[in-house]
Amino acid sequence: MVAKEKVRVAVPQIEPSWLDKDSGLQRILEVIKEASEEDAKLIAFGELFLPGYPSFLYGGRMNDVYKHGIQYANNAVEVDGPEIAAIRYAARDNKIIVHVGFTERDGKSLYMSNVIIDEHGEVLLHRRKIKPSHYERVLHGEGGPESAINCVETSIGRISVLNCWEHFQPLLKFHTYHQRPLIHIAAWPMLHPYGGEEQWAHCVDSGVGVTRTVACESGAFVLCATNILTEKGMKINHVPGISVNTGDAAGHIQPGGGFSAVYAPDGSKLSKDISDLEETVLYVDLDLDMVPFAALVQDTVGHYSRPDMFHLVVKSQPAPLVVYQTEDGKQISAPSRVKPFKALPPLEGHL
Repeated sequence: MVAKEKVRVAVPQIEPSWLDKDSGLQRILEVIKEASEEDAKLIAFGELFLPGYPSFLYGGRMNDVYKHGIQYANNAVEVDGPEIAAIRYAARDNKIIVHVGFTERDGKSLYMSNVIIDEHGEVLLHRRKIKPSHYERVLHGEGGPESAINCVETSIGRISVLNCWEHFQPLLKFHTYHQRPLIHIAAWPMLHPYGGEEQWAHCVDSGVGVTRTVACESGAFVLCATNILTEKGMKINHVPGISVNTGDAAGHIQPGGGFSAVYAPDGSKLSKDISDLEETVLYVDLDLDMVPFAALVQDTVGHYSRPDMFHLVVKSQPAPLVVYQTEDGKQISAPSRVKPFKALPPLEGHL
C-alpha cells in the first residue's frame, strides 16, 4: 500500500573530486548534510561519483589508459572500508537515506557498484553493474547474479537502482519493475550532445529518453542522478580538448554533461530545468498518490502484463568460482575469495 503523503528528495548535479577519494568523500558528506537541512528524506548521487567516472578511457593511447588506471584503482574504495563507513555515519547522523555510486575494489578487481544506506546507517543494498559497457570493461568486472536483486524496502517505500546503460537491458528493467519500486534511482555519469560521428545512443538525448521511458514503464518516480565535467576535470582525467565534431574516440566528451532531473510515474518532468554545467542540488516533493494514479492505466507487471504468454526466469544466486569433486562424486564448492555481499556490522558510536 502506498502512503498518502509527500516525500522530499535531493538529486545532486555536481562534479566529482576526480581521482581523489578523500576529497570526494568530503564532498559527499557536505552535500548529505545540506540535503538533510533542506528536509530531504533521500539523496541520490550519480554513477561512480566516488572517485568519479573514468573518462580517460575514452581518449589517448592504451598505455596511457593503463597508467591512469593505476591511479584510478588506487582511489577505489572497499564496501566495508572507512569511506563507506563515513557515509553510513553521515546518513545516520543526518537521518537521511543515501544512494552512492562508487568504484569498488574487492581484492584485485574493480566493480561499478551502488549502495543504498538507510537513515539508521544500515546498508540495505549493495550491488554491482551486471555488465559494464564498452570501454568500462577495461577496468571493471561484472556483477554477479545477486546484483539482479536491486530493490529494497525503506521507510519511505521501495527504492530500486540501475546504472547508466543498464537501462537499455529490457529483461533487467522488467525484473526491476517486478520488484515494485516506488522510487527508482537512475544513476548516470555525464552525457553530451550528439556530435555527428559517434553513435547517437551515447548522447544525452538518448539518456534522457530511456530514463523517462523507465518512469512510464515502471510507474515509479525516477531520480535521474548525474555528474558534470568541467575543463579542469577534463585535464585531471587526461581527456584531450577535442571538438565534438572531429569523430575522434574522445570527440563526444566536452565540459558539461549533466542532465539530473526527477520524473513522475507518467514520465512528466517534476524538477526545474538546469544547464548541463550547473552545479546544484535539485529538491522535489514527491506526491506519492501519483503512483496508484499512473497504475490505473498501466501496470507492466500487473494488469497490463500477460504471464500466460511471456515470463522471465531469473537466476539470483552466485555461482562458485571453483568446485572440487570428491572420489565418490560429490561436489564441494571452494570458499570464495570474493565476498561482495558480506553483512556489514551495525554502527557503533561516532567516527
